[in-house]
Amino acid sequence: MSDLILSEDEIVDLTGKHRWGSQSAVLNSLGIHHKVRPDGRIIVARAHFNHVMVDKETKRRKPVEAEPDWSAAA
Repeated sequence: MSDLILSEDEIVDLTGKHRWGSQSAVLNSLGIHHKVRPDGRIIVARAHFNHVMVDKETKRRKPVEAEPDWSAAA
């Protein structure tokens, strides 16, 4: 439909569900905000999806490995 929102097929691929109520439940569990149209169909903003599912994954830092401070040893 638009580059602004995920298509119905993309939402089915993302959730693995075809029914709108089930899609909503899966999206809630993934932390993806969505709207429900008056006819019951789900709307997910592509920018929000990218922020939640893509941007956060690429911005995760690697844990810093701690080393002992040997200068404090007597």
